[in-house]
Amino acid sequence: MSNAPRLYGVAHSERLQLDIASVYETDIEPYLGDYDQTREYIIEEWTVREQRSLLPSVDRVIEMVLDACDEVTEGWMEDAADRVDPEVESGFGAALDVLASKIRYLMADRKIGEHRLSFDGRGDPLVDGHPLYRKVAIEEGRHEA
Repeated sequence: MSNAPRLYGVAHSERLQLDIASVYETDIEPYLGDYDQTREYIIEEWTVREQRSLLPSVDRVIEMVLDACDEVTEGWMEDAADRVDPEVESGFGAALDVLASKIRYLMADRKIGEHRLSFDGRGDPLVDGHPLYRKVAIEEGRHEA
């Protein structure tokens, strides 16, 4: 089983959540009327893009750096692109990997499934026919869940 994060949201949502309960609590429940509990809602499940894929390629970054240097040196760096060796590429690649590790947001990649949110006879939410929330019994006199 993969520990890769998934993202969830209603169709066409610009903001996805890390779990289905958050989708329900932010995108469905606040807008529910009594009649809305008779309908079914679709929650999409998405994979997450690798953080490194959100950045430009090593070749593109080297090209941008050389272009910037060429502007400063007024053309003296024109042939530097021909002398980029594996050590330079490796260094830029390592820098981009560190930068990618600092990216805090997640971006959806591929839609991999749909979950159906409906309601039971008491109005409690169900996801694919199962309760969204786990029932916790609290004994009288105890304050632990």
